[in-house]
Amino acid sequence: VPLISDNWTLNFTWQGIGAFPEAERSKLRDIVGAAHGRGQRVRFWATPDLPGAARDAVWGELLAAGVDHLNTDDLPGLEAFLDARRGA
Repeated sequence: VPLISDNWTLNFTWQGIGAFPEAERSKLRDIVGAAHGRGQRVRFWATPDLPGAARDAVWGELLAAGVDHLNTDDLPGLEAFLDARRGA
């Protein structure tokens, strides 16, 4: 199986508001590390998808953890988010 794809809300309670609980951050990194160790890519769906700080916070954590695919219906919003991070 080349891609691990799972529902964010079945694994994590954090929706981008406030601090990411350290136990959940660790769990995310463990999931990604295990999948990458098996040569698999990682994607979570059902992440916040409305424009705003919460979505950006979740996307930032996903990228920091090494998640390979960000799930969204807002491709222009994702492009803007990634462009802003490249410029930072």
